[in-house]
Amino acid sequence: MDGRSRLAELLRLWDAHERAIPLAVLKQGLAGLDLSVEDLADAIGFDDRAYRRAAIHSRPHYEAFVMCWRSGQASPIHDHHGSSCVVLVVHGEATETRYRRAASGQLAPVRAESSAAGAVIGCCGGCTHQLANLQAPGEDLVTLHVYSPPPSGWRYHALDETTLAANDRLIQERPATVRVDLAHPAAGPIAPARPSRRKSWKS
Repeated sequence: MDGRSRLAELLRLWDAHERAIPLAVLKQGLAGLDLSVEDLADAIGFDDRAYRRAAIHSRPHYEAFVMCWRSGQASPIHDHHGSSCVVLVVHGEATETRYRRAASGQLAPVRAESSAAGAVIGCCGGCTHQLANLQAPGEDLVTLHVYSPPPSGWRYHALDETTLAANDRLIQERPATVRVDLAHPAAGPIAPARPSRRKSWKS
């Protein structure tokens, strides 16, 4: 049985469910597939502006997409708010970055992991992440995504919500450095040098 036939059989099996499919069941199902880009040829296409999504199957309790990514393309930072998401890497290498909400209220990246073809990535509804193709120019990525239930309340997160928001300002406004001689504490703190005031001379 070829990969496309195995996918069709899996979708028929999932069609029989009466409610949302558990994350573990989705992961197990996709892990059992051996798909190639030829198996998904009808759904594969690329857009130089952004990654491309092709909806290939939909039922009230789940939905499946094929996504195609050029080098450098990425999803927004998002969560699925009530839906489980499972991704099968069909071709290329996918990089997933996970975020968590810090005590400050900002989203902080906690890990980034790259997954080669055949790998399965699972993300529950409360998970916040970003998926990207960070391969070299000319290297494409194809992924199969299954959401259960179909996403209805995805939340996208702007860069301003993350700990990365102030990065450019922090480069420009670097902290002052003071010297404290701990070997000779009696000397006390050494104040930073003041910038010199230069006179402007006009000819």
